[in-house]
Amino acid sequence: MREALEQIAHSLVQAGLAVGAGEDAPLVAALDEGCVWNRQPVDPAAWNALFEAAPGSALVCIRPAGAYGVVIRHLVRQAMRQGATALQPADSETRTFLHDIPVAPSLEAAAVAGALSRRKGCIVLDGDAVPLVLAAGALTPGQAAVTVSCICFATFVQFFVDALLMARLRGMDRATSEAVAAAFNALPAIVDDPPRLMTGPFEDPTVARAAMMEAGRVTVTLGLVDSCFGNVSYVMDTIMHISQTGAALDALEDAIDACPLTDDPALGASTAGITASSECAAHQAVIEQAMAGMPETGCRVRAILHGHPRFAVILSMDCPGRGTGNESPCPDAEFCQIRCPRSRYLEAEGCPDIPVVPGEVGTGPTGLCQTVPVALAGRRGAMVFGHGLFTADPVDFNGALATLLEVENACRREVARRLAL
Repeated sequence: MREALEQIAHSLVQAGLAVGAGEDAPLVAALDEGCVWNRQPVDPAAWNALFEAAPGSALVCIRPAGAYGVVIRHLVRQAMRQGATALQPADSETRTFLHDIPVAPSLEAAAVAGALSRRKGCIVLDGDAVPLVLAAGALTPGQAAVTVSCICFATFVQFFVDALLMARLRGMDRATSEAVAAAFNALPAIVDDPPRLMTGPFEDPTVARAAMMEAGRVTVTLGLVDSCFGNVSYVMDTIMHISQTGAALDALEDAIDACPLTDDPALGASTAGITASSECAAHQAVIEQAMAGMPETGCRVRAILHGHPRFAVILSMDCPGRGTGNESPCPDAEFCQIRCPRSRYLEAEGCPDIPVVPGEVGTGPTGLCQTVPVALAGRRGAMVFGHGLFTADPVDFNGALATLLEVENACRREVARRLAL
């Protein structure tokens, strides 16, 4: 058990969310015969009491490191000044999984349990130190780790979206300006050249799946997706191989489904899509549109890579039509994720051809499966507002990964330019 908990802690450190040693290293606990920790807490009695009070059977707690610590400290201080008891980011992961992020006033068991009674995770004040991010898992510590990662991603996006809006409307105040500079200074260096991946086209399912696993691992290593989000697919003949829902892109062994694209009476009914990615319908629609030979596609799509690059998500949400209260000139400003009358592109040097479209996770009339295929036709990528970037290639994942990285780097530089850094 302890080895599994240590692996979860290690993954959080590898993602840049926490430091790997000392009192601020991640704490991960799960219920076995009793409460088992990945390491000894500083105050075992207090932490065991918190574990007992919290819902579920697992707990993960980190003190956010680097830029994450800067942005969370700033957002919490701002919320406290306004008398708020929760943060309310507007990105897709918050709308879908978090709803809001409660702020617990202390590490006392009752305070944390109260916050976790209505949400899966929370931010916890800890004196003058960087606030903690804590989450409970109903069954496994992996569930709690996903929530912690979601909170870090959502607060990072919210911080920079708010800063861009402030800079555009009235200029940043001193505290925000200093926090923006500190957060940027804490970011890892930009990587401009992606590693070379397996070369396609792939005609053997085993080789194609190996290429998918490689592309997924590199996407995570480059920081282009968070937690278990993002997805990847490759089509061979009439079979689309796609990552499963909830699968981490750097752990796709035994987590790839083979989904038929056509109804073949000889094969009978298929249930392969039941465990496939929640965005399976979008992948399928992109591929079927390309296979139909529509003139505007320009090429046949075989490889699709979907990540959640942070600065691309941030820039997708920085629309001139958005504001606050009476300052917003767009009547649809509160519904950007489901409808948008504007024709928008990521306005960053190096990616003028990347459209920004609305679309919710999954299917339905406002689902991204309705918007992404049209936006991606004939293009190397399409950005879903507040969500993530879909990239495609007719041969293998080299082009798709290169686009994902190039767009994220261009957006990071553009955000820095807009914030006068």
